[in-house]
Amino acid sequence: MEAAAVDGAGAVRTALRVKVPMVRASVVTVAMFTLVGSLQLFTEPMLLAQATPLVGSRFTPNMYIFDAAFNRSNYGLASAASVLLLVLCCLLSYAVARFSSRGARA
Repeated sequence: MEAAAVDGAGAVRTALRVKVPMVRASVVTVAMFTLVGSLQLFTEPMLLAQATPLVGSRFTPNMYIFDAAFNRSNYGLASAASVLLLVLCCLLSYAVARFSSRGARA
């Protein structure tokens, strides 16, 4: 940061060229955890769906898996949906990691 100040870089250039690359790994980790956590949302919509049955489109992927397995006893569909959710989480995590590492090579 001192070198950027000595070189005459302004506050915006110092932020974009020095500070952001320093926290890139933390931002990528938080982005992946947030993305996977949003796909695994279950408890809050399930509690709200029990309290207000008038909500029509209240299914998250995990609620669909729960409904298929325990309400409809369709274990094959539930396990297939679980595998698809796993593959989706892996693909999205890979995409976030790949996209974020693209700018780090420069």
